[in-house]
Amino acid sequence: MPPLRELVLDVTRSSTGSDVLNRESQRCHVRHPARGPLELHVFIDRSVVEVFVNDGRCDLAKRIYPARHDSVGVHVFAIGGSATLRSLDAWQIGAVWPLGGDES
Repeated sequence: MPPLRELVLDVTRSSTGSDVLNRESQRCHVRHPARGPLELHVFIDRSVVEVFVNDGRCDLAKRIYPARHDSVGVHVFAIGGSATLRSLDAWQIGAVWPLGGDES
């Protein structure tokens, strides 16, 4: 059986707002071989990041509070080993409720 590996959704730098208090990262464990592929589905909107691993067997979700207009980046990295990103697909969709519009 493959060993348990820890997956971390690190949100410690997800906001520059001084009023944002909960910057604790989310963690989950998944059985995964050292050199096998890991499939992640990551969904990001203005205030939530969700990560589903290997068809939803392990999932992470966290509120984020981006305070800058250029807060659009995502980083993927490995600690204590190496990883290769083999494929990345990204889609940008329109807002259901656009910001700054007439709310009436």
